[in-house]
Amino acid sequence: MKLADPSRSALALVCSLAMLVAVGGCRDEAAGNKPAPRPTAEPAEPGEGNLLPVGAQAPAFDTVAHDGTRVQLGELRGTPVVLYFYPKDETPGCTAEAEAFRDDSAELQALGARVFGVSLDTIESHKEFAQNHQLTFPLIADAGGAIAARYGVSTRSGFAERVTFIIGADGKIARVFPEVRVSGHSDEVLASLREVSKAPAR
Repeated sequence: MKLADPSRSALALVCSLAMLVAVGGCRDEAAGNKPAPRPTAEPAEPGEGNLLPVGAQAPAFDTVAHDGTRVQLGELRGTPVVLYFYPKDETPGCTAEAEAFRDDSAELQALGARVFGVSLDTIESHKEFAQNHQLTFPLIADAGGAIAARYGVSTRSGFAERVTFIIGADGKIARVFPEVRVSGHSDEVLASLREVSKAPAR
């Protein structure tokens, strides 16, 4: 009686296993069960909380505000800009903040400043919010959090953090107000704008 060659037996076993794997894979595909994709690095969430510092170039954006006006930050060079991020329309703190900027609109305009509110709310929500409170400045709908991410404003909770940036006439960030306290915030923004307007051009 002739014994089987061990090497040939091992090879046959490997081939059989390979065929079983291949057939199983084909069955999975036919059933709509695609093999799990290889893991890839997850992209960073928008706004990890690393706020842009004073002196950084303000990231450009081009969008349409709630009132239909086109907002191109690059076109506002030469004008100081107050860009404030807030959590949500019609909440008590956000309403008080917006109304304070509204009430100080004459002083803000006297300093040549433009004010823009930014949140993750929709254009429709912004329209209603602005109408309900007679807001005098544009609101930007940053639904995907792209603008917030460029400025390092966290949206991990599903809402934008309350952060205000003053962008100087040179297009650079002149002041940053993290973790804003609503009470008196418009006053401190006005004070900072006065300081920025007196600062010598670089």
